[in-house]
Amino acid sequence: MEDRYDDIDPATTGTCEWLLRHQTFHSWASSDRGLLWIKGKPGSGKSTLLRHVLSEMPNIGESALILSFFFHGRGSELQKTPLGLFRSLLHQLLSQVPDALPDLVATFQQRCETVGTPGEKWQWHLNELQRFFESSLPKVLETRPLWLFVDALDECGEESAVKLAEDFKSLLQRLPSSGLKQFRICFTCRHYPILYLHSVFEVCVEKENRQDISTFVQDKLSSFSRRTSSTIPELITNRAEGVFMWACHMVKQVLDLEFEARRLISELIRNMGPDSLKLIRWICFATRPLSVDELRWAMLVEADCPHRSLSECQRAGDYSSDDDRMRMRVQTLSCGLAEVTSDTKIVRFIHKSVKDFIALRPFNQLVVLCSQPALERQARPHDVIVRVPRTNSTSRSCWSATSSYCFDFFFFWADSKRGLGVRSRMDLVNTPTQLDHRPRSVAWRLLASLAKT
Repeated sequence: MEDRYDDIDPATTGTCEWLLRHQTFHSWASSDRGLLWIKGKPGSGKSTLLRHVLSEMPNIGESALILSFFFHGRGSELQKTPLGLFRSLLHQLLSQVPDALPDLVATFQQRCETVGTPGEKWQWHLNELQRFFESSLPKVLETRPLWLFVDALDECGEESAVKLAEDFKSLLQRLPSSGLKQFRICFTCRHYPILYLHSVFEVCVEKENRQDISTFVQDKLSSFSRRTSSTIPELITNRAEGVFMWACHMVKQVLDLEFEARRLISELIRNMGPDSLKLIRWICFATRPLSVDELRWAMLVEADCPHRSLSECQRAGDYSSDDDRMRMRVQTLSCGLAEVTSDTKIVRFIHKSVKDFIALRPFNQLVVLCSQPALERQARPHDVIVRVPRTNSTSRSCWSATSSYCFDFFFFWADSKRGLGVRSRMDLVNTPTQLDHRPRSVAWRLLASLAKT
């Protein structure tokens, strides 16, 4: 009968604490006889809230007696009926205050001797168990205060829920107001079937739990939010309207979709050819967004280029002089992961999550993602830099598109190496092996000439 309590997940850190600070809760907890109704929409977190309160109750004092029951509408017969409630409460009383139920013990012994085995020859009846429980209270309250918590009253059926709520209220009113310790009852229930109870303390969960939902969503989507700067957590919180279960469902959908998106991106990159991977590397690792013209030349020139002029490269490579053709090529080679902006003609990924997925991987892992054997080599920083042969026939359009970018990237990389024994930018210029083990490489000649300009 206690399985339902264990099925409820503990509250996320930083949530549910508002109830213990709530003025209505304090007023109820300070009363001698009090009935607290925690009401809320389905899925608003009432059960988690009550579980959290129970976890904090040991702090109220060693002498206090705490009884609880969690109804479970999809559970066994005893988990969803008042009979199960009173059997559980009497069992808890017998375990903690065995002397409080002499009549129950005597009845049990007498029936076992005259009728036979309980459960086979005879059954307990709801009304008699309820009477035993109510008759035990004066004796219990002589020495110990009592707290009773009942969760999901609505899950025992409409008629039973209404009757139990009225019985709880009547029980508190019948007990003497003096000479006994405090007795407080707290139950959670939806707004229906109990529509109104006169002179009881009430807390409406969906009016108080917005910050809890926000904390929960931010916690579950914390890594997602850091990577994407997304407004999704705020959107989920706003649209939950107090329903925790809906927020949980949406968080799961977001995480599932992100996992699927990452899988699809990984699969697309893994099946890309050399040109596609080259395009992805340029877009991802550029120190600033590249224009269509810059990317056009970057895609044209190869590492260790055998050609002596840009015109030769242009004739030998897949050169797209038209911007529309270049836009189509970007979309085709990137498998739809990149686009060209219509206003600024800048090449970028279609979403920040694409760049985050790629950029968070070590660079050599990105190379291995491509199945082409020719690309499975150790990547070096200068491999990302376009290698352009500096000859007299170098066109002005090439230099205007690439030189400033290469210059910026080269010094960006040089600055990052200062912690590795490189003292200044000119160390790299004067020490070719810092950049490439082949001092006569095209990359070295280009960068050295740019650095000295």
